[in-house]
Amino acid sequence: MPVVGYGLVSLGLAALVVRRPLNLTSERSLRATYVTQLFIGIGVAESPAILGATGSFLYGGLRTYALGMGFALLDFLHIAPGPRNLAGGRSRSARPTRRSR
Repeated sequence: MPVVGYGLVSLGLAALVVRRPLNLTSERSLRATYVTQLFIGIGVAESPAILGATGSFLYGGLRTYALGMGFALLDFLHIAPGPRNLAGGRSRSARPTRRSR
């Protein structure tokens, strides 16, 4: 089943998206990197459900869709903003450097 293989790959991709550092040099750059990370994560997270829906239309069964939806739910739980992800974002953030004048 290609949905299971891609679901496992999407779990790894979601972990990579969450680990990307946030840019803290300014409020604007922080907002931009957070929004970018969020939308990339949403795209990665919903892709197994889309693949599962396509597979259910092609193969005529709901099991393929259920597998894709299960992986999508796991991905969404992984990328969801919460205390774990927000604390991790602060610890892996690209800290601003002081420039010598």
